Amino acid sequence: VGHVTWASGVVGSIAASYATTEFKYEFEISGKGGTILLQRSTTRPGYNLIVTKGMGKSVTTKEEFLKFEGLDNEFVAFAKGCQREEEYNRDQNTPEEALKDLELVQALLESGKQNGGIVAI
Repeated sequence: VGHVTWASGVVGSIAASYATTEFKYEFEISGKGGTILLQRSTTRPGYNLIVTKGMGKSVTTKEEFLKFEGLDNEFVAFAKGCQREEEYNRDQNTPEEALKDLELVQALLESGKQNGGIVAI
């Protein structure tokens, strides 16, 4: 488990465990207005997307199933994105962004070596 605090003050945590025989993939984002949960389906190929809005008694939940589109479609989408130069002008999916992701993973590993010590990025 890693605790992260971005320069903007936004905080979060990252957890990963490989100590199980059951494959389980979940990605959750929680905020003041609700949560988004993406989890691998155990009954069919794809993901369950669960969006929860509100707090307390005024909570609404919307669930949607996202089927796998396959690697072929992933490669086609990647190639199309590479052909559109304007996509990279939005500061997403650039080599610099990939290095930032790697920097975060390295900091989490370094923090683990330090028994949970704070590592500034």
